[in-house]
Amino acid sequence: MQAIHQQYADCGAHLLITNTLTMNRTYIETHNMDIDVRQVNLAGARLARSAATKGQYVLGDISSTGQLLEPYGRMAEATAYEAFKEQAAILAKGGVDGYIIETVFDLKEALCALRACRDAAPLPVIASMAFSTPNKGGRTVMGNSAKNAPGR
Repeated sequence: MQAIHQQYADCGAHLLITNTLTMNRTYIETHNMDIDVRQVNLAGARLARSAATKGQYVLGDISSTGQLLEPYGRMAEATAYEAFKEQAAILAKGGVDGYIIETVFDLKEALCALRACRDAAPLPVIASMAFSTPNKGGRTVMGNSAKNAPGR
């Protein structure tokens, strides 16, 4: 991972992204991973930060919990929020310059992660969604359209 970050840094990338995509407590526990949330996120931030040079920024990578939120699934939004906030706070402690929320296919979950990041630390946040092809209406798997997704 360090070598990959270094290659991006060496070729002049402005942003390095931590390798912490789904390393939130909910995803780790529901996928029976023997990983410590704090350690994996701090390590991800440290690896990216160590490759970054002046003028390069490190974004903490955050994605889905891997669970459907109520009413489609059993996960309460408050539970997802706490998992995202914990991960965001750890990444901030690890020295990230901001966050990127990516590859989320439920607008409700993306907004939950956005609120959690904002509450965890006063850092910039980029949020993106994953949409299906235009011939399927340009919607997420959960039916959210790009037109109805807020663009703040």
